[in-house]
Amino acid sequence: MPPTCASSSHRRPPRDRTRPNTEDLALIKQCTDLAAQVALDGGSGVIGQDEERGDELRAIEFPRIKGGKPFDTGQEWFRGLLGELGQPLGEPVAVQH
Repeated sequence: MPPTCASSSHRRPPRDRTRPNTEDLALIKQCTDLAAQVALDGGSGVIGQDEERGDELRAIEFPRIKGGKPFDTGQEWFRGLLGELGQPLGEPVAVQH
């Protein structure tokens, strides 16, 4: 499966979200360049900033990012994003994975 790109936009300060800025476009280009190289080399994964490896931009292995893990809505970046968007934090919903 070819690589895809995941952005860590939560690390940037608030901005106008109506169109990509210079930093967004640079990250998109880095992701697409790396995704193409990984695919040409026969690799796979999701291209993104790997938090477990110092935010290195790399192809993150699918087993490490598979679904079924609970999302921590208490993370500061997530609450900040909701605030920027004017969206309240809803009540947690109990689910089984």
